[in-house]
Parts: sequence; structure tokens; C-alpha cells
Amino acid sequence: MAKSNLSALLSLLFLISISFRTLAAQNDVVASAICPRTKNPPFCATVVQSAATADLKVLAGYTLNLAHTNAGDSLCLARLLAATAASPLLKWRYSSCSASYDGAFAQIRQAQKHLADGDYLDVTDLTTGVVAAVAKCLAKFKKPPPDASGLTKNGKTLEDLCSIVLVLADLLPGVRTDGNGNQRM
Repeated sequence: MAKSNLSALLSLLFLISISFRTLAAQNDVVASAICPRTKNPPFCATVVQSAATADLKVLAGYTLNLAHTNAGDSLCLARLLAATAASPLLKWRYSSCSASYDGAFAQIRQAQKHLADGDYLDVTDLTTGVVAAVAKCLAKFKKPPPDASGLTKNGKTLEDLCSIVLVLADLLPGVRTDGNGNQRM
């Protein structure tokens, strides 16, 4: 009886090992197809590996969730910095970034809804809007004084996440529709 249980356990461990290797291989294929098309391929490979899925829609959802978290954290940080900055110029910059991240946060939520509905063109449009909002914030720090808070680093990470989502939305099959359910090209 003990040999039977041991054999069953070893068989199960073997199958789990094969499953993990198969998933890792699928993730490598997904990463090699997607990541070279993104703004930051090494970052993309890390995200794809951490997602542990080869399903493009699931991967897009995972990446949008990361973007949503990043945008929310960046929004909170920008608000805090705007409230506490001693320099009027930095106060203005952080306030402006707060508004940008507020818009980005809302657009990501909408993109998540459109992804769930299969409206990938809208995901692309909204994600492009997020990139524009982040770029608007980052542009404010091209001249001194620099941002020492990490807000600009968060912004670059959000841009990298959006780059992945844009590639995925382009690769996802399906009918593209507008907000009224009409097909779009």
C-alpha cells in the first residue's frame, strides 16, 4: 500500500514538473513574440514571466492590473508631494502630475472594462491616453529641479506597462467595436 501511495505521489510530482516546464516554455514563446515590440523588452520579459500565463487576454488583464496599481500609487504620491512641496515650482509640477495620474487611473479602469468586453481597439485608445498623461507629467521634470521622489520612475514603469498592453491589444483576435457595439476597423 505504501509503495502504491509513493508511486502515485511521484507520478503527480512528475506531472506537475512537466506542467511547469511547459508553462515556462509557453511564456518564453509569448515573451519572444511580444517583448521585442515593446518599449522595454527586458522589463516586458519580467512581466510575462511573473504573469505565468500564455493566454494573451489574461496577460493583458494582468498587465493592466499592474498599471492600475502603479497609477494609483503614483496618484497618491503626486497628491502628497503637491501638498508638502516647499518650492512653488515643484508644488505646481506635482499638482499637475496629480491631475495627469487621476486621468490615467480612470482610463486604466475603463481599459480593464473594455478588455473584459473584447473591445480591444478601445483598450488601445485608452492605453494610448494613459501614455500621453504620463508623458505630460514626465515632461515637467525635464528641467531642474529634478524629481527626487520616485514619481518619474513610477511614470516610466507605467509607460513600460502600457507598451506591453498596446502590443497585446494589437495581437488579440476578435471584432473591434465602438462604445455602441458597432464594428470598427
